[in-house]
Amino acid sequence: MTELACFDGDYSKHNIGSKYKLPQHEFAHDLDIFGERSIFQYLNRTATEEGEQLLANWLNQNDIHDVEARQIALEELKEKPENRLHYHAQAKTVKKEISSAAIFNYFSDYKAFIPTIWKYLVPIFNLGSLAAIVLAVMGIIPNAYLLFWFLFGCSITAVYFKRVTNVQQKLDKARYIFLNYSKLIQHLEGQTFNAPILKKHHAVFTEKNKAYSTKLNRLYEYLNALDQRQNMVFALIGAGLLLWDIKQMLKIEKWIEEQTESVGVLFDELAFFDAYYALAHYNFIHADF
Repeated sequence: MTELACFDGDYSKHNIGSKYKLPQHEFAHDLDIFGERSIFQYLNRTATEEGEQLLANWLNQNDIHDVEARQIALEELKEKPENRLHYHAQAKTVKKEISSAAIFNYFSDYKAFIPTIWKYLVPIFNLGSLAAIVLAVMGIIPNAYLLFWFLFGCSITAVYFKRVTNVQQKLDKARYIFLNYSKLIQHLEGQTFNAPILKKHHAVFTEKNKAYSTKLNRLYEYLNALDQRQNMVFALIGAGLLLWDIKQMLKIEKWIEEQTESVGVLFDELAFFDAYYALAHYNFIHADF
């Protein structure tokens, strides 16, 4: 309905971009870059906050370098309406409680607190739990021994419980962002581009052996697994017999250590394509512009 209104010249439903105004800018006010019925309001079809911010930055910069190369890129994207609409629709499903910048900063500042020795101790403990259960069921050991083992596991889990909860609460806000961004990246991984600018930015998603969509989705799965501790019954079993919190945190902390640098780049490139798709969409609707 919003786009149909635009055909009649009604852009009132679109963001006017007032927050991107720079008071000391040399020409933004005179040219109505932002505000009611502004250039930004007419052009902006971005689906993410980062894409919108990048588009606003471009308008504020008024960079005239590589204009022809950018026009070639937009012309190519204009001829791919299905790709544009798919990307826009998927990006619109991202409901954010935390910004991409905040996620990246959190990862960058993150300090691992699970000692790596637990990578070896958790499987050993799990085998001990299995043995204790089997022996207790067979009547070889008293049930009191199994209870002692369970309480021993709970006591280990309790050492890290508060810090694990803090991580879970922080990353739970970003959990579905990782899922949806993995789908956006998967979409881009399957595309081919000819324009030099697009090929340059698209190369990030097609680096050999990177499979960034899979890696983001894997983090989503790790966070889902950690979220099982919200179930009280599973939380007790997981804490006492599986060291579930420690097991999942080892995976999450390894992921953060290995992928943080890539996350910042991926967020930037997703914003780039969001902004370019938005400009190409305007070019498609207004072919004579």
